[in-house]
Amino acid sequence: MTSLKKILVPVLFVAGFVIAVVFQRNTRSTENIFVSTLPDVDTLEAIPTPVIPAQKLKTTTSIPTPVVSPTPVVSPTPMMPQGKYRDGTYVGDAVDATYGIVQVKAVITDGKLSDVVFLSYPNDRENSIRISTMAMPILRQEAISVQSEKVDAVSGASYTSAAFKQSLGSALLKCMM
Repeated sequence: MTSLKKILVPVLFVAGFVIAVVFQRNTRSTENIFVSTLPDVDTLEAIPTPVIPAQKLKTTTSIPTPVVSPTPVVSPTPMMPQGKYRDGTYVGDAVDATYGIVQVKAVITDGKLSDVVFLSYPNDRENSIRISTMAMPILRQEAISVQSEKVDAVSGASYTSAAFKQSLGSALLKCMM
């Protein structure tokens, strides 16, 4: 009796599993039949709109067209300063970036940030040099693009990015109008 149970229980389990799989496949295939019997939207004909004969249309009185006066000419505004900074070269604070010091010089031309020069950066280890040479051009270009120190941190150079922002921010504070 126990040997019969040992054989019968797994056989019933497998049979139940097979029945469930077959039933599920049959259910899916009938769902697809219903979906596939729907007509294609592109093949449907347009429903014609009813045409009302002209004699059945009510006539309305015409609405007077409003008179539009010409827009007054506005004189051009006087020239504003080109940027928000005073021209010159401004050195930022030296900031500890954990693996070295970051210090930048901001170059302002026509009131705008035109260049950022790295005076010092982390470069005492091979990894620091690799990270700095990868991050510095990105930070420089983004700062010039947004005209401030509010740049996104460079992935993999978090400490250098934070120190760059702080040093450039201190330089730009010195040249604010």
